Amino acid sequence: MNSKEKLLLLLIFFLLPLLSTHVASTQSVYVPTLQSIEGVVQKPFVYEIDSSFPNPYVLSDGSSILYQPSPAFVEIYNFYTNETELRYSVNGYVTAVDEGWPYIAVGTSTGEVLIIDESSNYSVRRFEAGFSQVSQLYVLDSRYVLSLFSDGSMLQYDILNDSWIAYRPLSFNSTAESVQSYQVLSIWKDGGSVLLLCTPTFAGSNKIYIQLVPSSNSTSVSGIEVLVNFTGVNLISKGITDSNGSLEVSVPSGASLSSSVDIYIASQKSGFYYYAQYTLGSIINTLVTIPYPPSSMQIVRVTYFASNYILYKATPSPSGLVFTNTYSFSADRVIGLLSTDNSLGFKYILLLSESGTLNIIRLSQFLQPIGNDTYYMCNVSSFDSTKDGSYLILGYPDGTLIAFSYNGKGYSAFHSYKLTSSPSLLKALSSSPLSIIAFDGNYFNALIYSPQNNTLWPILRDENSLGYSIGGVIKSYLTNQDRALFFTGSSLLVVDGISEIFSFSYLNMSERALCSVEISVYGADGSTPQSFSISLSGPADYYTGVVYNNTVLFKDVVQGAYTLTVTPYQSIYDPEAVSIDVTGSSRIPIALSLHVFQVSIGLMDTLIKAPPKGSFQYSLYYPSGNTSSGTWIPQYQHLLLNLTYGQYAIDIIPSYSSIYQKERIYFSVPENLSFEVNLSRTTYVFGIQVIDQLTGSPAKGTFLITLNDTLGNSYSSVTQYNTIAYFTLNDVGNMSVEISPSGGSSAQMYQPTSTTVPAYSSMVYPISIERNNYTLTISVRDLDSGAYARGANVSIGGLEYTVPSNGTISIILPSDTYTVNVGGGIYQSYLQAVNLYGNTSISIGLRRLFGSLDIIVSLGSGSPISGAVVNIEGLDNKNSYTFITDSTGEVRASIPYGLYAINVIAPYCSSFTQIINVNSSSIQTIYVKMSYTLLGYFRAYLIYIVIIAIAAVAIIISRRYVKKRLELLSQQEVEEAL
Repeated sequence: MNSKEKLLLLLIFFLLPLLSTHVASTQSVYVPTLQSIEGVVQKPFVYEIDSSFPNPYVLSDGSSILYQPSPAFVEIYNFYTNETELRYSVNGYVTAVDEGWPYIAVGTSTGEVLIIDESSNYSVRRFEAGFSQVSQLYVLDSRYVLSLFSDGSMLQYDILNDSWIAYRPLSFNSTAESVQSYQVLSIWKDGGSVLLLCTPTFAGSNKIYIQLVPSSNSTSVSGIEVLVNFTGVNLISKGITDSNGSLEVSVPSGASLSSSVDIYIASQKSGFYYYAQYTLGSIINTLVTIPYPPSSMQIVRVTYFASNYILYKATPSPSGLVFTNTYSFSADRVIGLLSTDNSLGFKYILLLSESGTLNIIRLSQFLQPIGNDTYYMCNVSSFDSTKDGSYLILGYPDGTLIAFSYNGKGYSAFHSYKLTSSPSLLKALSSSPLSIIAFDGNYFNALIYSPQNNTLWPILRDENSLGYSIGGVIKSYLTNQDRALFFTGSSLLVVDGISEIFSFSYLNMSERALCSVEISVYGADGSTPQSFSISLSGPADYYTGVVYNNTVLFKDVVQGAYTLTVTPYQSIYDPEAVSIDVTGSSRIPIALSLHVFQVSIGLMDTLIKAPPKGSFQYSLYYPSGNTSSGTWIPQYQHLLLNLTYGQYAIDIIPSYSSIYQKERIYFSVPENLSFEVNLSRTTYVFGIQVIDQLTGSPAKGTFLITLNDTLGNSYSSVTQYNTIAYFTLNDVGNMSVEISPSGGSSAQMYQPTSTTVPAYSSMVYPISIERNNYTLTISVRDLDSGAYARGANVSIGGLEYTVPSNGTISIILPSDTYTVNVGGGIYQSYLQAVNLYGNTSISIGLRRLFGSLDIIVSLGSGSPISGAVVNIEGLDNKNSYTFITDSTGEVRASIPYGLYAINVIAPYCSSFTQIINVNSSSIQTIYVKMSYTLLGYFRAYLIYIVIIAIAAVAIIISRRYVKKRLELLSQQEVEEAL
């Protein structure tokens, strides 16, 4: 390139920000000159930046470069603005770089990982991993950084939570690490997921120790490849001897001691190995010493040596990688993996070499094999496919490009093209028509399938007709479909407008009117997308590359019908495609819908390592300030939320459980989140109150209560005040309870019981307990007669009974302390307390009611008789009373009800007997009329008799006197006198 050309390119470079996109075309396939391309495209097609960029990595779709001017630091240079945007010290050489707006991840040869935040003035976080060299590095969902180290370990860094999880094979294990049973060989990023190519590893306690002993001082035994094939379990271990010629190999579990072990030791000639076979039992845990080179060992040619592989698909989450699908296979070499848009029925194309042939394996999005095509050339050096997978392009070391087309059943060779050497840059841009970009280290080629010629046709050549010549290239990048960067030791060569040159094959620009189309892009919520690309597909194709402001101007757009597609690079927006008609210059606003992510939240009980029981309420707080709430049961499903981007908070509240606290979780969208919230159990006091089923009040006495929770734990407690037993629980659910009276009267009074209670919160749960039933036998006797008190009333516990003829009543009652009330009729009431704690018999004696008697004893003349003896004898009872009448002849007596014989005896009087019935408390008056006996009369009338006798004597004497006088008198006188 002469000085004038360089000056022209330099001028074009500085004018680049002022230039706009333009598409050139032609109606036939031909090879345009660079000058004609630049004239129609209206931007520099090829220009050079005269500056050195050691160890370069491209950023922002090629507008910026991260490189190392010195091993001690890195710089980011934006060649559009000609500014150095960052200078930062590093430890070691940069070995991997990836970008996921707004973060740039940088890995070094010493295991250091840098996280550069472009949205925060290029602030940097440093993570000293220290595992080994970083071999691959990916930024996922603008949040996670996944780093693969050369020792097969991985690290997932969560930028949002500033936390990391390490994945290491075998023996490494700590709280922040995950133990793998495999070693990761390579990682591919597919949207928010990753695919991990792994080989199984094993860390058995048994070992095979191999020691190569040099046959001479000049023989080197370090760095020798050794293959150990455990035939019994079909596993192969590969290793390299250390500086002493030693190698340690772990024996996989399941390997039988009688099985064969094949040992292959690489010879000085490529492809040839020294071979020996042993039984595992003869060499396990022993040192196998082998002279090198071994003169006694057989030498074999091993062209292909198959290995076991596992392909994992996983997505990151705050708790680590979530592994969803796997695919196991064997191959002697894994060439690579491509991701398609799944429109043809498959998602991934796996390329591998097996027994020296190329296998093209089509896999579904779930890593299920859909088809397998075999091709004989397996020494593939580069490859790519169109977006839909309809074309697969393979590059070989001799410069051959072979295009395979998919016919709905499999891949078959379609066309080939010869480059000057093996392509280091290969990209299939489009399938309609097939368009390919390739760089073979010497020439940059743009190839398009021409239906006119039925072949791949070069549309970009220089004077040598072999493509555009670029020499001294150290590293090359195709940043997007429109720009390629080529780094030499002293300068950067930029090839721009690549996708537009393909329009020469079908579009005649001279026949079309050109317009300006201004497109303004906003988020549906009024936000401004930080980066996106826009394409116009129609009569001509226009593509912006990455845009960092919200307005894009397409100049010189051919009129016609177009599909306008806006592809945001922020996952918070959905792509938008609209149909427009360009009939003149116009301004088109495009509102990008906010992408709806699914957030899956699970709850994990840290004690039982399972979802917690019961239902939970949640309150979700949106970035806008709005809230929503609901209820879900974690045992059955995760909480699924459809959310757009932003910072969220969610309160998780147990509905019926005291063992979990209210949790507030903060999380950030964008990404499809699936995370679990660990809930630690707390204790709560749960009470059980024993209730007397009969009274509805707390049961009497004390009880031993045994409670068994759902975890199998058993608790015992004795009731206290108000017959309540308390338990400190950390479990909820339906729990079994056993209640046993704990001795004394409660054991006699109540039945043991078993039941189930729901325990969910601090509360006292009542349980009714039944009483024992016992028989109370009551025997009632009449104490006044000694016989059974037939007809007496018995009252107990609200029940009424009548004493039968046998005097005995049997009653079945719940255990308790009762008061027996017996009485009624002729009997006095009698109360007796009974403790009914077993079958009980009691005997009750009743006294009769008392009646009053007023007995008046007199003579027939009515004269009262004092001192009369009144005997009252019970006829239907055994009572007997004796009274003496007073001066009035009366006796006042109070005696029990009944039949009585009253016998009155008075001196010198005849006796008196009368039967009476005392049956009232009113005074009964009995008049007793007595009559004298003869002696009585005599005694009673003695004075009169004396007087009469005296009178009679007097009369006699008088008569004698008179007689004598009469004798003196005449008879007549006497008679007259008489």
